[in-house]
Amino acid sequence: MNGWACTRLSLLLVILAVITACSVKPYDTAQPGTTDPEQPNARSALAGTEWQLVEILSMDDQVYAPEDRSLYTLMFSADGSMRVRADCNLGTGTWTSESTGRLQFGRIAATQALCPPDSLHDRYMGQFPWVRSYVMKDGRLFLATMADGSIIEFEPKRANTREINAQGNVWRGTCRDSGGNTKAFGINVDPVWTPSKSPT
Repeated sequence: MNGWACTRLSLLLVILAVITACSVKPYDTAQPGTTDPEQPNARSALAGTEWQLVEILSMDDQVYAPEDRSLYTLMFSADGSMRVRADCNLGTGTWTSESTGRLQFGRIAATQALCPPDSLHDRYMGQFPWVRSYVMKDGRLFLATMADGSIIEFEPKRANTREINAQGNVWRGTCRDSGGNTKAFGINVDPVWTPSKSPT
């Protein structure tokens, strides 16, 4: 790991450590089986955001960066659900953030397609069970795993990777494959269904 990457990683670890320490409660008055009337996830800055992977910084001096960032995404919904793309596979699961800086993921159900040999699929998906904290800095999201094993850096997902317009009962649009080639596609939809936003 070069000097700049090492320094940046050290600074992020300090920030995450401070956030985690400040968010610890001396006691919890909530009794088992009770819930806060307002969902904690709905109050989190993560709710409703979508990201794409920049790199994974490991404490063993390794940096793993995807060639195509749009193939590794992460979306947080306010209802506590999450969606993830890991190269050729898609997954869904849950997330919780009980206080600022705290973050954990539940079990993720994902497709099991065989991705290319140079894919970061396994390394990327392997991070989520160990994530315990996060910080947002300069418009980017940084997740930290247990014992500071890794820092996973994300940037906001680019909105222009897919363009979709509704025409009758068919969603038509274009998308770019991993080679940068633009392809047209159409998706038939139920005529009764009126989407509130473009599907992703």
